[in-house]
Order: sequence, then structure tokens, then C-alpha cells
Amino acid sequence: MFYINMGLAILLSKVLPVSAFIMPILILVKSNIKSIKIPNSVIIAMLLIISIGVLYLVAHIFTKHQKFAERLPSKKPGTAFIVAGLIFYALYFFVLIIASSVVGGGASFAVLQLGVYVVYPSYVLICVGLYKSYKALSPKEIP
Repeated sequence: MFYINMGLAILLSKVLPVSAFIMPILILVKSNIKSIKIPNSVIIAMLLIISIGVLYLVAHIFTKHQKFAERLPSKKPGTAFIVAGLIFYALYFFVLIIASSVVGGGASFAVLQLGVYVVYPSYVLICVGLYKSYKALSPKEIP
């Protein structure tokens, strides 16, 4: 269920702008602490971890409420697609965080420009995996 919840959280991150609410708080904290030099790569990593964490919690509550664990077969279909999409997504953000530490900004600009060739296929893989999982759900029992 972890992969399904994480896939839902990634797709929800495109619909719900959680990071737009978190970013001003992180910038305010960074501007108020002048003695501590916080690199932008740390801010990006914190923003990513917090926003995906919140959305994972939302996805977990949704799948728990809909009882996906009981309704899916023991061998969950679509897991390979979801895992491949999550790996591509994580690699993209790992490279982006590493590139943002390079002075000048050219490396992170290049990663942002070429990242669409990695991120959009990862979204497609996650969607295909979630669709296969959704189609394998047994009907919901009404009490």
C-alpha cells in the first residue's frame, strides 16, 4: 500500500498546491535567522519532504477509508509501474537538489529544462500503475 499511497501523493501534488502554502513559511524562517546560512538546496529539500508528507497522509487516509488493502488482491497489480515512476520522480528531484548547489544557477536551469523528459513519463507510469490497481479492486461491501 505504500507505493499506491505515494503514487497518489505525487499525483495530488499536481492538483493541490500544498507547496505554495509552505514556501512562504520557509522563506520567512530563512529571512528571520540571519546568523544561519541556509542553502537553497536545503529549502527545496525541506519543501519537497513536507509537501509530499502532507499529501501522503491525505492519500493514506483516503485509501484507509475506502479499504483498499482489503479490496486488492495479495499480489497488487500495477506495483512495477508505480515503483518505476516513483524512482524516476525521485531521481529527478535528487539531481535537481544537487544541481541547485552549483553556483551560478546554470546547472539547475539545465536540469529544469531537461527534466520534463523524465518527470512526465514518471507521471504516466504512476497513472498506469494506479489505473491497474484501481481496476483490480473488488467491489466494496455495503454493511
